[in-house]
Amino acid sequence: MDAGYATSREAVRSCPAYRVKQWRVAELTGRLHAGALHAVEHFLRARAHFTPAMDNYSKISG
Repeated sequence: MDAGYATSREAVRSCPAYRVKQWRVAELTGRLHAGALHAVEHFLRARAHFTPAMDNYSKISG
């Protein structure tokens, strides 16, 4: 095996480049998660806007 490569998981985990990569993945995942929450909120607001209120619905159907 080439001397430049790590031979164990511990060596890879302690590598600064690995830590930066993990930090970047966490950062991007957090952004994607926040974006997904924003999309759900947007959908629910739009749905609430175009859905009649329950009290109005009972007057229409009854």
